[in-house]
Amino acid sequence: MSPTEIPKEILEAFKVPVLFKIVAWFSTSLICALGIYASFHWGDWIHFARAGAVIVVLSLALEASGYIDKYLDKILNMINEISPEIVLKQVMKNKHMYGLKGNESKEQLVQIARKENSRRLTDIGNVASNQFYKNLRRTEFTIATIGTLIWGFGDLLEALIPLSA
Repeated sequence: MSPTEIPKEILEAFKVPVLFKIVAWFSTSLICALGIYASFHWGDWIHFARAGAVIVVLSLALEASGYIDKYLDKILNMINEISPEIVLKQVMKNKHMYGLKGNESKEQLVQIARKENSRRLTDIGNVASNQFYKNLRRTEFTIATIGTLIWGFGDLLEALIPLSA
């Protein structure tokens, strides 16, 4: 099953939650603000550069948190609770699509529906995890890049805005 075969509504539900991004960007902004405050308070831009190092660590912590795996498991478990009945109805209604002749027992239909449901969940899980990781990695990479630039060049702001007299 390709990403184009899964309805857009399902893919939208599998996007990284907005709250995760808000927390990530708020934390990044707060660390920057604290770094700027510390730099003005102690009169040295090196504190702002160190804030960049903390931002890089934040990016690594976001990756290591396992948040996306937990979120994906939660959604797949919710789908798994309602999906088997729907798949069974589809198998019973469209027997020809599953290579059935119409004389199968209820147990055989249930077994076929379970296999089809498992296949669908695997496909949805693969596509969704790709979407999640792509979206999450973009956020993490951007935060890590910002942190690295601040870490590497933050103390050079002394040349533009001297804090020491």
